[in-house]
Amino acid sequence: MIYTFSGGYLYLENEFVPTNISIEDNKIINIGPEVLGTEIKLTKDMIITPSFIDLHAHFREPGQTHKEDLHTGALSGLYGGYQTVCLMANTTPTIDNIEIIKSLESKLKAQPINLQLFSAITKGIAGQELVDLLAVNDRVIGYSDDGNYLVNHQILKEVLTFAHQHQQLVSLHVDSRVNLTTEVILNHNLAKQFNLPGLDNSYEYLPLIKDLDFVIKHQLPYHLCHVSTKESIELLRQAKQKNKLITCEVTPHHLTLSYEDAIPNDANYKMNPPLNSQQDQQSLITALNEGLIDVIATDHAPHHQSEKTDFKTGAMGIIGLQLAFPTLYTKLVKTQQVPLKTIIKCLTTNPQKLINHPPVELVVGNLANFVVINLAKEQVVSPELLKSKSKNTPFLNQPLVGWPIMNIYQGTIYHLEGEE
Repeated sequence: MIYTFSGGYLYLENEFVPTNISIEDNKIINIGPEVLGTEIKLTKDMIITPSFIDLHAHFREPGQTHKEDLHTGALSGLYGGYQTVCLMANTTPTIDNIEIIKSLESKLKAQPINLQLFSAITKGIAGQELVDLLAVNDRVIGYSDDGNYLVNHQILKEVLTFAHQHQQLVSLHVDSRVNLTTEVILNHNLAKQFNLPGLDNSYEYLPLIKDLDFVIKHQLPYHLCHVSTKESIELLRQAKQKNKLITCEVTPHHLTLSYEDAIPNDANYKMNPPLNSQQDQQSLITALNEGLIDVIATDHAPHHQSEKTDFKTGAMGIIGLQLAFPTLYTKLVKTQQVPLKTIIKCLTTNPQKLINHPPVELVVGNLANFVVINLAKEQVVSPELLKSKSKNTPFLNQPLVGWPIMNIYQGTIYHLEGEE
């Protein structure tokens, strides 16, 4: 079957062009005014962009499928406009050996979008012993110990060197938790309102200084997860001038929230790294606009409601896949803080360049992987709307604008409206 999507605006070479796109089977076969085959009419409020790539998500399988599993996570990605989601290895047991990876592969392939696995860097993400990289490398997108800071720079050097040779991503989290005793993962200005010991920005930037010095010295690639502080941004600004292989990502929630937005004692505002000041938030927005930040990644982190009761005991993290684009569009584009083109680039072509992935541009001959977004559509975020098993988001009950209404993955058209 041939289908032509007409009447909308296509994202082509960093511009929005009023033209049509036609697909047959799993490929794009025409871009232009022609209407081939069955016509799917869009409106002028609708854009077509490459569907998104998320470099950082948690689907909790194996081991914690009461929070999420591969299928519900994939549905969250599908409804969020994603074609590819890369899954972190901090499962139970850890994804750190070939047997666990093989046990998941058939279910991974059965999902409506492309799911890729990270392997842990170290066994059990314990930071002590490097995994067998040769055994797993052709089955994973990259390596990460996720929320555990890799203190051992010898292991870091080995995995960065190996991954660079194999076109894989090493995704690195930095924090000072190894030195913490009683602190709660909240910005100290927010924590003190509840008589809790919180954190200042050195929690992130002090270990980052060590890592950046190391990778500049050895000219190794380095990808920083979920940057969150103005000090880290300045360090990255300087480091990127000395090492062109340094990249970083930011989450939608760190771009759109500060600790001042937090509802008192609502653990849906608790994540790692924590929400910081409005100054920190603004530094992230500025860095995104400058191109200093390369990628927007969700850090989709489902938790059961019972684990998000208050600031002191609540688990860290929020869901993000289904809400990423409407959150960014509502909070940043509609308010004229970030151009829409910048958001699209950081969700599509930029992450694609960092992993072994087919090209995502809308070009004749490329795979038919794209998303139709209605920029005029507004709806309230309700628990019933969310495809994730978990509902832990600070955007619950908020109206958001700009929702994916169709996700086309390898030529299969998924209609996302009327099924909530």
